[in-house]
Amino acid sequence: RVYLYRDGLARFCTQPYSAAAEQNKQNSYAHLTNSSLNKANLPSYEESTDPTDATQGSKRSMKALFELLRKQGHDIETLWDKLA
Repeated sequence: RVYLYRDGLARFCTQPYSAAAEQNKQNSYAHLTNSSLNKANLPSYEESTDPTDATQGSKRSMKALFELLRKQGHDIETLWDKLA
């Protein structure tokens, strides 16, 4: 069972994601969103001073992120239906 909360937090990696492969499988900063881990990846880790600002920080509110995606033309209800 999975629980999704529309006003939860979206966590972001501090390195760009690439599909796991032998040469990058140890790059935890690109594959895990754990804040405790990513805080060690300075200067890429960006402290979230305002989680309602969906344009900055490694932790952002889902509400703000979905609003940003909506403004960019994404169909948020379809996205949410696919997540749930």
